Amino acid sequence: MKCNSIINHILVITVLMFQVASARVHRKTALRRKKIHYTLTRSLSSSKSPSSTKSPSRSTKSPSGSTKSPSGSTKSPSKSTKSPSSAPTKSPLPSPPECVLEATLGYPYSDPDESPHKGYNSDWLMVERGEGLNDDDYCWGGSNTDWCTVINTSGNSSMGAYIGNVDDYYADWAAEDDQVHNEIFTLRDVGAKTMWLKVNHFFLKTDYYTEFWNDHLMAAALTVTNKNNGKTLSPNGGWSYPVAPNVPTHIKNTAGKEIANPDYPHYFYVSVNCTEYCNCEAGDYEVFYGE
Repeated sequence: MKCNSIINHILVITVLMFQVASARVHRKTALRRKKIHYTLTRSLSSSKSPSSTKSPSRSTKSPSGSTKSPSGSTKSPSKSTKSPSSAPTKSPLPSPPECVLEATLGYPYSDPDESPHKGYNSDWLMVERGEGLNDDDYCWGGSNTDWCTVINTSGNSSMGAYIGNVDDYYADWAAEDDQVHNEIFTLRDVGAKTMWLKVNHFFLKTDYYTEFWNDHLMAAALTVTNKNNGKTLSPNGGWSYPVAPNVPTHIKNTAGKEIANPDYPHYFYVSVNCTEYCNCEAGDYEVFYGE
């Protein structure tokens, strides 16, 4: 099978899948915001009232030839006043920075021949911001939003994460179909928000060369990095949907028609929660299967 037909098929079906991507199925929202309060405690000044005032005392002796003039002793009021005291004032926190994440869906190969499996596989990422209440809260390859930018190593942002690895014995075929492409999302202004990252598997029309190929094992991996501090949020090797040698991408229905296998993973969700100051952690990871 030639590359152009495979890629065109992927693009057409992917567009259709994008149109229903905003269904907002099976997700949880766990956004927590923290508010910082400052309290300034001020002690009121206290003062003591004048302590005592003695009346003048007079001493007059009976006439004996000498009379002392009255003697007076008066103390001025004494005051003791403490200066008002106040708790130390904390310096205000700096303004929150712009919080940026980078999400990459793809393969750890620079050459498709590095893959241990033969065949074709395509997965694609969609990102939902917060509650997903508006159309511009969604981002995928080929979409246009002010908070999300998507590039693809193929040069076509709608391509998704794709790998093709055919038998090199057929040189012309391999030269055309051996490809590997990753998609890279830059997510801006995600502070104090929950992001939902949904990785979808793209089912081809049929499962090619099942006696020779194992492309049902070629799932792409998702990695997420906090660009503010360089921290990788995904586990080693990234998130992916689980695959097994005995679970093919397609099965035949009762009419003998090949259909997507309901026991093969159709998509998975990962949530990423960021604080106002861009401290981000990965949250829920859940895999969903077909009907």
